[in-house]
Amino acid sequence: MDKKKCNKCGELKPSDAFYRDKNTANKHRPRCKQCTEAARTTVMYKVREQKKKWRQKNKTRLNALARERYLKRKELNKCKANGKARGVVAQKIRSGKVVRKPCCICGDEMGEMHHVDYSKPMKVLFLCKEHHTIWHRIERMVVESICERFTEGCKG
Repeated sequence: MDKKKCNKCGELKPSDAFYRDKNTANKHRPRCKQCTEAARTTVMYKVREQKKKWRQKNKTRLNALARERYLKRKELNKCKANGKARGVVAQKIRSGKVVRKPCCICGDEMGEMHHVDYSKPMKVLFLCKEHHTIWHRIERMVVESICERFTEGCKG
């Protein structure tokens, strides 16, 4: 069995005490396994400490990113729930258990479904395209006016 000298500790050790490396002349790494592991452990702890310091330094930035990810996931889940509610009613219409009704405002035959509350999928208004658009416009204006009132109260 061949013996080899470690570049780090300087000890003469058998070749199986060194990791293999096909890119070197003698097909083994220059440091023994013990020295390699010691260096790897030291580097690992240094990197871990650097990451810890970086996280502490950038805590607000990381919190903002985490909040952003949370809101995106929440919005995605909301969209999934909305789609599920639409699917439930569409399935009931296809099966004939629910009959598509005319617009509840003008009586137009082409009524679209409007969910008042997506957590109650069967609670649906049927509105024509025009009244459905108006409904959403009014809904948006009401929400905006409420937001304006609350923000004005906070300024004063």
